[in-house]
Amino acid sequence: MVKKILLSLGFFLLPSFCFASTFTSTDIHDGYLGITDQSSWALAHGASVANENGTSPYFGQDATDSGLFYVRRFGATFDFAPAITYTDLVIDSAEYHFYPTSKNDPETSCINLVAFAPANDVSFANGDLSAFGSTKLASDKTVSSISLNADNVLTLNSSGIAALQAALGGHISLGTRTCGDIANTTPTGNEYILGQTYSHGDANPPYLVVTYHYSAGSSSSSSSSSSVATGTGAWTGSGSMPIFHSDCATYTILSGTSSGSAFTFDSCAGYDYSISIPAMRAMQRQFAYILFSAIVILFKWSLILYLIFITSRWMFRIITHRRPPPFRSRRL
Repeated sequence: MVKKILLSLGFFLLPSFCFASTFTSTDIHDGYLGITDQSSWALAHGASVANENGTSPYFGQDATDSGLFYVRRFGATFDFAPAITYTDLVIDSAEYHFYPTSKNDPETSCINLVAFAPANDVSFANGDLSAFGSTKLASDKTVSSISLNADNVLTLNSSGIAALQAALGGHISLGTRTCGDIANTTPTGNEYILGQTYSHGDANPPYLVVTYHYSAGSSSSSSSSSSVATGTGAWTGSGSMPIFHSDCATYTILSGTSSGSAFTFDSCAGYDYSISIPAMRAMQRQFAYILFSAIVILFKWSLILYLIFITSRWMFRIITHRRPPPFRSRRL
């Protein structure tokens, strides 16, 4: 209870606070490209044109069977124009979610994300087999750690985040490959991951979850202002309000005005303006409720203790048949 009061008090006293926001990017096209029945690993791995192009949900495969070699790679295109203001949006972290249904791990390998640059990002061609990159865009996900029939996550690294940042406002295509395929390691067994995809008509296709904040960019030495849309515009009028650093540790007071949902600040160099006025108002209401409840509880127990005190004095009088001692000190 004390913790909740203190947290609410902090939000009640501060007119705004910094927070992490997320948006989800959906898979709008996907599929796998494969090369099969090659007499050597070099031919399979180095092939530039696929002889398989389908919607079967191969998230990656490197395999050998009866002296023949196979490679299958998966590509997915995401709509990366979120339904929010993405001007000055800075991506902090991102996750690639996928839903595997089957796997085989004879080589104790892993899976990872790579760049994918198909000629048409919503219609993959056989010639796109060579469009898969080799730079890892996420932390390795070992096949042994993959949970079947469940949501799994590949956490993007700095290269992956940079790729997403550059793609804001359009589409981005990402590929998945086995680590053996990426490293060009000759397979000794049939390593693969199968899962649900968009083009296969499954219920759990891949998707991206992106955590971001807004960066105000560089300020001008002139008197011109920068205007950005953030939140619902519940704050109106003019005056000063605190804009927090991204670490939520320090802040500066900037003068500004607002109109509708647009906040205009005279200077915002180096500061985030991810502001949630409705959330702040909700915290203020929560604090007021907790404060009122505390006052009611205090009054209630004060009244109970007073009644106990009065009752005990009268009980003393009834039992002893004499007046109870006065509620004051006697003079000697």
